[in-house]
Amino acid sequence: MKEKEALHINISTYVLDDDSLNIDESLVNIQPCIVLDREKSYNSNYKFLDDLFIRVTKDASFDITKYKTFYRYPNLDLSRDKMDAVKTKYNVRKVLDIDKADFRIISQSTVKKLTNYTWRNSLSSAQFLRSALVDYPKAFDDVVTQRFNDVLEGLDDDHLIMFDTDSRYGSS
Repeated sequence: MKEKEALHINISTYVLDDDSLNIDESLVNIQPCIVLDREKSYNSNYKFLDDLFIRVTKDASFDITKYKTFYRYPNLDLSRDKMDAVKTKYNVRKVLDIDKADFRIISQSTVKKLTNYTWRNSLSSAQFLRSALVDYPKAFDDVVTQRFNDVLEGLDDDHLIMFDTDSRYGSS
């Protein structure tokens, strides 16, 4: 599985009607994200996470005895009693500062809460957005166009951009 840095551009078009002339700043959110390449499969939205956790949890090179501290993410499916048994058996202790931990324990359900899978995203490139701004100069107001140009500055043409719109069914 490869991961690539990308920009996530969310455009809240749900509130627009079909007669809107352009999209203003209040409807656009731009954030960095990581895109995980995986096989396209409709079997399970989170199958790639399941595969990732299997690889990580079956890592034979991990030796807990080499470490002294751990950070426990909230909402684990692992009881505190079992964690106490691990602490005693391997002489490790829990720390509350994530940066001071030798290793971290996180559950698959927490990772699923932090990730997003949706069919309506469109994976594109910085070059596509640059072309769209030239080809459709009236699609966005001046503030949004400037924001896009600022974000695009310094990006390679093939830098990934994920477009996410939440348009209503049947809208144009």
